[in-house]
Amino acid sequence: MSGDDKTDTDIRTGFGAALEAAMTGNVPGTEGSEDFAKHSPAEIRVLEHVVTEYAEAAKIDKSAIPENMRQNFANALAFYPQDVHDVLGVRGNLPTEMNDIEIDRSTMNQFIRGVAEDGTAFRTIHDSQMEVIAGDVHALSGEDLRTGS
Repeated sequence: MSGDDKTDTDIRTGFGAALEAAMTGNVPGTEGSEDFAKHSPAEIRVLEHVVTEYAEAAKIDKSAIPENMRQNFANALAFYPQDVHDVLGVRGNLPTEMNDIEIDRSTMNQFIRGVAEDGTAFRTIHDSQMEVIAGDVHALSGEDLRTGS
């Protein structure tokens, strides 16, 4: 797409919303799922393609993710909290357990860096990751904490 964000506001806003819907299967702006739902193969392919392509562009130009699409992308990642957690985690497990996503850690990091140029979008991703971590901590027993498991 050509033109700056101000010129292409309507086009990019609509495109961002369409990509969010395609990646999540939900109405754009809907809050992420509390049950970390499985996604369709088509939704997963769109997510993988969007993350990979925009991350590649963001390597060259950190503003490559248009500002009026960043929140849509953050919303989409919030629908894949366990998968994002798996990718960013210590082991960088691929494919991810929940949805078999195959996006490597450096690509996901680059994508999130671009999206995080918008503080509100970053907060959306951060909050979804905190829910995953809180769930993991809540699932620990006293014995887990004593033994370091």
